[in-house]
This record gives sequence, structure tokens and C-alpha cells, in this order.
Amino acid sequence: RVPLSTGLLLKAFNRIDENPSNSMRFIRLLQKSTLREQVQAMDAIIHAMVIALNPCTPVAFANGAVAIWKRLENVVPRSLCEATVFAWSTEELNHDTLVEQPLFLFRCDERLFENDILFPCYLRILSFYLSASRTYLLQKLQINQIGRDDQHVEREELARSLIGAQDSAVVQILLEICGRFKNIVVHRLCCAHIHQMFIADPVLSKLVHFQGYPLRLIPLAVREIPSMHICLEFVHEILALADISKRVFAIVLIAELAQQYKIESSFIRVELLLDVLTTLSRALTTDENLRLLSRAVPSLGRMMSLFPQISADVAHLLIRISSIAASRMAVSATVLKTELCMERRLIMLVNNILCEAVSDVPALPV
Repeated sequence: RVPLSTGLLLKAFNRIDENPSNSMRFIRLLQKSTLREQVQAMDAIIHAMVIALNPCTPVAFANGAVAIWKRLENVVPRSLCEATVFAWSTEELNHDTLVEQPLFLFRCDERLFENDILFPCYLRILSFYLSASRTYLLQKLQINQIGRDDQHVEREELARSLIGAQDSAVVQILLEICGRFKNIVVHRLCCAHIHQMFIADPVLSKLVHFQGYPLRLIPLAVREIPSMHICLEFVHEILALADISKRVFAIVLIAELAQQYKIESSFIRVELLLDVLTTLSRALTTDENLRLLSRAVPSLGRMMSLFPQISADVAHLLIRISSIAASRMAVSATVLKTELCMERRLIMLVNNILCEAVSDVPALPV
């Protein structure tokens, strides 16, 4: 058998565009080689992982490289992860830097976020450095333990806060990846990773949702993250916040949770939502009402079909929303209103929802 030197492997891998069959032959030989030989060829494997970033790389080659990479991960995790990140990034990121700042991992080549073959390896590296970072922070805490008990408690709280902030940032960036990139498999991998983080630390879910994220990502999160049912325990607290954008976030989240989890606690949250919106529609100014309720209408329409027993209450609220919009149009009658003005669009949306869901409820004319 031909000795698989690193130089020979690199030469074969670099010619993958010209001679893919030869590159495939060498990756298969390397897969069948001993663990010692694979460790010795680690540089070539790292190079193969870089080549696999190219969308034109044969799938079999990429899968072969990943299979060997995962085997090496069990033997030399630190050197493998560090070398892989270094190869995937344009910046000189070393192990110590990544332990202190694991979020720097997201500076890697963005092609990773469209590559569902390599992305699982990326998530394993992310988990490795997040774990190393937690250990690093806790070790620093232990080193500085000399002092009063109250100082020790403060340092523990600070360490927990730092870890929580770091983990929540990771979740937010993974959700952002789902929003920016189109690979559905990567979306599911991101959500599975977030699920594991939520399971490991249920408080993290609350922190992330109080921070909020783009409304368009809520359906994906609820559908693909099994632990999202935890949100039913605290979503009413988000609804109680004064920030209108947070209230809108809570409304959309409740609607998605109600659709995904048709259980009693979902119904209780929907009832609370209706009570809150009814109260706010009377207490807020017209501008605030329109800002809040215009974005709540689609979610309210879905609740009518999800819970027929409260459809009359929802319809009443929708009619009230439409009335608020009509009043605004009447007050500003001297100002030219286009066919696509917010008030007119809101009235049309309410009318459509009522016509589809509750045909016997009269709708306001546009």
C-alpha cells in the first residue's frame, strides 16, 4: 500500500477539480487507515475540510473528510478544533482567544452556514469552546475566592451573568443564521443545538425571549425547537412590558405556541392576551393602538380558528381595532390618504379575517 504522507494527500486534494476520482481514492484510503495514520495526516484532513467549503466539492469527499474529522475529535479535540477554526477563519484565532471569547467562532467563513455537511462539525467546535469558556470562568472565580463571603457571592453571580450573556448571544446568532441563510438542514441543526442549550439551562430560554428576536423567526423557533413550550410559563410577563415591540413579540409568540401546543395552558395565555389587548385598546393613545394592534391582527385571526370557543371575543376585539382605524381616517379626513395607508390596510385585513372566520359578524366598510 502507498504510504499516505501529508504531502501526497495535500497534492491529491488540491487537484480535486481536475481529478476528483483520485482525490476520492485518497480520502477513502485515509478512511481505511489506522487511527495513528489519521492523526499524522491531520493537516491534510483540515485542508480537506476547507476544500469541502466549496459547494462544488463532491458530497462523498466532504462526507469522508467529516467522518475522519469526527474520529480525530475523540483523540485530539483541542488541537483539531483549534486547527479547524484557524483554517476556516481569515483571522488568526488561537485556542486561548477562543476560550476567552468563544463568540469569535462566528467570524468563520460564512459558507459554513450554507453547508449542512460541515455545519455539524462547526457546532461541535462551538460546544467545545463554550464548555471550555465556562470552565475558564469558573476557574478564575476559584482563584479569586479569598475574601469575604459576600464578595464570593457577588463573583459567583457575575460568573453566572457572564455565562448567561454568552449563551444568549450564541442563541441569538444561531437564530440570525436561520434568518440570513436558506439551508433548511442548517436551520434544523441550529434549532436542535438551541434546544439542547435550553434543556441544559431553562433560564436561558427566558433570557433570550425577553431580549426578543425578529418576528419572522418565531414560527421556525416554535416549530423546530421542542423545548419552546417552556415559554408558556413566562410569555405573559413579556406581554406585561411597557415596550410595544415586546408586546407585539409576545402576541406573535402566544399565537405560534397556541398553534403548536393545543393544550390548556395555551388557551389560558390566549384568554389573557385578549383581556390585555382589550384593556390596552381603551387605555392607549390612537397612535399607540395602531402600532400595537396592526401587528397583532394576523395572530388574532389565527386564534379564532384555533379556539372557536373564544371566536366571538376575538371578533369583538377585531371590530374594535377596525373602529379605531376608521376613527383615525375620519379625524384626518383633510389629509390625503392613499389606498395603501396603514388605517385602510388594517380595516381591509380585519374585514378579510372576519369574512373568512365569522361570516355572521358585520364588518366595517372601507
